[in-house]
Amino acid sequence: MSPDGVGSSRHLRAVRREAVSERLRTSAGEDAYAIYVAFLVLILLTSPYYSVITALTRPDVLPLLVDLAPRVAATTGWLVLAGAVLLGRVRGPAHLPPLMAALLGSGPWRRSLALRRPHLRSTGLLALALVAVVIAPAVALGIAGRPVLDLVIVLLATLALALVAATCWLAGQALPRAWSAGLAAILALLAPFAPLPPLGLGLAAVAAGYAVPHLLDRLTGAALLEQSRRWDSAGVAAVTGDLAAAAAHLRLPPTLGAHWRAVGAGQFLPLVFWRRDLVGSLRDPERFVLGCLGLFVAGALGALAGASPEIVRWAVLAVSVAVAYLAVGPWADGYRHTLEAAGAPTLYGTGTAYLLLLHSLLPLTLVTLLGGGGVLLVAATVGAAPLTALVSLLGLALAVAARIHAAGKGPLPLALLTPVPTPMGDLSALNVAAWQVSSLLVAGAAAALAGHLVLGGAEPWLLAYPVAAWFLVRGATGPRTS
Repeated sequence: MSPDGVGSSRHLRAVRREAVSERLRTSAGEDAYAIYVAFLVLILLTSPYYSVITALTRPDVLPLLVDLAPRVAATTGWLVLAGAVLLGRVRGPAHLPPLMAALLGSGPWRRSLALRRPHLRSTGLLALALVAVVIAPAVALGIAGRPVLDLVIVLLATLALALVAATCWLAGQALPRAWSAGLAAILALLAPFAPLPPLGLGLAAVAAGYAVPHLLDRLTGAALLEQSRRWDSAGVAAVTGDLAAAAAHLRLPPTLGAHWRAVGAGQFLPLVFWRRDLVGSLRDPERFVLGCLGLFVAGALGALAGASPEIVRWAVLAVSVAVAYLAVGPWADGYRHTLEAAGAPTLYGTGTAYLLLLHSLLPLTLVTLLGGGGVLLVAATVGAAPLTALVSLLGLALAVAARIHAAGKGPLPLALLTPVPTPMGDLSALNVAAWQVSSLLVAGAAAALAGHLVLGGAEPWLLAYPVAAWFLVRGATGPRTS
């Protein structure tokens, strides 16, 4: 190593030692509390995790798992890679607190040396999360009689997928924004069709290991510090219970389509709003691609519920609505603007309800096209009945209504911050959490219950979907209380 390299390494070690000693002096109590919370969460999740394994080993579930596991695993793997690229634009694996980002990002050392530890830490956490997801179906397949060698191959393929996904995550952070959006789109397009063999994953993992140092060296100090500051501000907003403000801090500034015409002259009013919302969402390509992926996955999950056993059908429907709720976010800004200006004079000569309907045209169009595409793909694969497609699309439409309700809730009521002392501690955080997800809880519960009953033969329960949608929209447009 050159003398300059030796000096840089020595300076880097000195900076790390000082940062570690400062952290030990200031955050020992926070670390102890984090370990305590992680231990409690682990205890709480043990029983549900065991219940998932038990449900997957039921005689009516196991044959479906054996038939669908290869195709579902390949599709999910490609989607994980695409999602990792998009996540890198918001929070990359080489993430540091603002102080360390400023020090290590502006120092004389190479980024591949300075940022190696945070990247390895993020890669380990990602691998742990993927293994935790795969263990349950792998154990179920082992109970079904699959050889131990197959299970070992599944585990190794999962670790290889984690390495490739971590590299895609880093690519999303290091590459230009347009390149990362294009890479995510290509990976997403491969999901429904391309296989993901273990040998291919292993070769890709080896190539990813060679690419990591080059990607780390592409990171700039300014980009590291900007991302770190955004997450620090979002964390402050999230602690106060304002998740909308936290999400706004994480949103990237628009860089695409600055000269696109969002509003045309002399057009039909519904077409004006449809075009305006489409152009506005395309100016944030990462959110747009991620939302499209989410709607496709939500439709696929809804169709999969039709072929699922009764014991897990309601859960699959609820997850489908939750994914759709998150996916509709890029096209829900118009709801918030409409409801925030509900008391002002009308600009278009129309009421609030009609404006909400106009802003719903684009989300419902994408729900029909993308969600319907996911429904048709899975329905053709598993042989689901046409009623399943209807139930799935109604659930996705209910997620749009839930977005309207969430936009109309306004700021967090201060009464929910009142301490609730109990022998187990202050439970006021539960009130805040319940208020934040109340729209999703109502839509998910209604879709899970109604869809479960309809697919079980009680078709009149289809009326529950418009009733729940009316309840959600009425809750957004009605009088507010604080």
